[in-house]
Amino acid sequence: MELPPRAKRLSIFIAIGIVWSLLSVLGNWFLIDFLSLPGWLGSAIVAVAAFFGRYANYLLVGLMHSHLIKYASTNILFTLLQIPLISIGVDLLNFPAMPSSIAVIGLLSIFKFGALERIGLIKGG
Repeated sequence: MELPPRAKRLSIFIAIGIVWSLLSVLGNWFLIDFLSLPGWLGSAIVAVAAFFGRYANYLLVGLMHSHLIKYASTNILFTLLQIPLISIGVDLLNFPAMPSSIAVIGLLSIFKFGALERIGLIKGG
């Protein structure tokens, strides 16, 4: 059974996001715990690498048009939304950080895909 085109594009977007999230966790572990870099430096290196890595992968698989400024702006907006939403889940609703993070980041990823589609970055969207 073939997925509808939009569902296929969303699946690719989510799959690339999951892979880069796992690489980020491993990168933080390697740079901070194994190589003993300060947390701010290790996490900054990983965050920048993941940002450009995701973008390059989206371009490589033909999911996205090349427009770095729109991509960066959208990512900044959704990162700024992530912080208070996770805080609401953890601090106000008293949910553990792991499920709060997974729920918020997962939902924001779907909305981010929609936003990227709306501003014309997602091909075929």
